[in-house]
Amino acid sequence: MTEAKEESKEEKEEAKEESKEEKVEVETKIETEVKEAEEKKEEKKEEEKEETNPQTSEEEEKKEVTEEKPKSPEAPKEEPEDKSQKNTQEPEAEEQDKKEEEPAEKEKETEKEPEAEDKKDTIVESSLMDQDTMATTQTTLNTDHEDKAEEEENKFVLLDRLFMFLDNEEDLNPVLSGYFCKLVSLLISRKQKQLIPYIFSEDS
Repeated sequence: MTEAKEESKEEKEEAKEESKEEKVEVETKIETEVKEAEEKKEEKKEEEKEETNPQTSEEEEKKEVTEEKPKSPEAPKEEPEDKSQKNTQEPEAEEQDKKEEEPAEKEKETEKEPEAEDKKDTIVESSLMDQDTMATTQTTLNTDHEDKAEEEENKFVLLDRLFMFLDNEEDLNPVLSGYFCKLVSLLISRKQKQLIPYIFSEDS
C-alpha cells in the first residue's frame, strides 16, 4: 500500500512538473507572439509615416543636393564659357530648335480648344439638368399645395355633417339632441385641437 501511495505521489509530482513546463512553454510562445505583433505594428507605423510624409524625404534629398553644390564652386564657372562658345559656334541650331518648338506650341493650343468645347458642353448640360430639376420641384410643390387644400376641405366634412343637425327649422328631437350633446362634449374633451379651429373658422 505504501509503495502504491509513493508511486501515486511520484506520478502526481511528475504530472505537476510537466504541467509547469507546458505552462512555461505556452508563456514563452505568447511572449514571442506579442513581441512579433508589436514589431509588426511598429513597422506598419513607420511605413504609414513614410507614405504620409513623402515631402519630408524629398526635403531631405534637396538638403543633401544643396550641401553638395557649394563643395564644387569651380564647375559652374566653367559652364558660362562653354555656353558662350556654343552661342558663337551654333546659332543655326538654336533657330531650328525655336522652329520645332513653335509647331509643338500650336499643337498644344489646338488640343486645348476641344477641351474648352467639352467644358462648355458639360456646363450647358448641367444647366439644362438644373432647369429640369427646378421644373419638377415646382410641379411637385404645386401638387402638394393642391393636396393640402383638398385635405383642409375634407378635414371638416364629418363635422359639417354633424352640425347640420342644428340647421333644421323644425323642432329638434330630444333623444337625438341628447346624443348630439354627448358627442360634442366628447369631441371637446378629447379632440380640442381639431374641433376648436373648425368652430372659430369663418366658413363654419
